[in-house]
Amino acid sequence: MILRKARASDVKTIASQLGKLEHAHFGYDPTTYLLKEKAGEIIRNFIDKEIRSRRSLVLVAEKNNRVIGHVHCRVQKLPPIYVFDRECFVFSLFVEKKQRKGGVGAALMDGAAEWAKRRKLPYLSLTVAERNKAAKEVYRKLKFEKVWTKMHWKLMRHEEGIERKATAPRASAPRTSR
Repeated sequence: MILRKARASDVKTIASQLGKLEHAHFGYDPTTYLLKEKAGEIIRNFIDKEIRSRRSLVLVAEKNNRVIGHVHCRVQKLPPIYVFDRECFVFSLFVEKKQRKGGVGAALMDGAAEWAKRRKLPYLSLTVAERNKAAKEVYRKLKFEKVWTKMHWKLMRHEEGIERKATAPRASAPRTSR
């Protein structure tokens, strides 16, 4: 397995992996993770920009010339009152199901940590669904600590989002409009 920075030719694969992640996230929180009608196109454009951004890292794990996972993180600014006024926020970590439990996720996160250290960022942060026991275990093994609890006070129902022409994520790539 090799780790490398993502290239434009990886965007479609990464978008497909993100579609699988969004499908899982939808199961944990269907209101938050309703997708816009053109989600596939939006995510491909977003990943393409992130690959080229100096403030982001999209790192892929490749095995037998096939992308089997990725991590996407970005420098996030915090209020300027803090000594550490920037952090490295991990937007996504994904490893193909058949490749899990083989150290791929740990290697990707180590790559993200090295990238963050070179930028003098004090830590990696992320959010994980309370009910996502498998991901929480991975992060625990990587020495992540629970620091905050993110809470939602939902002001709209799932059905209201559907009325706004949102779509539920599918297990494959995010849906694109015709």
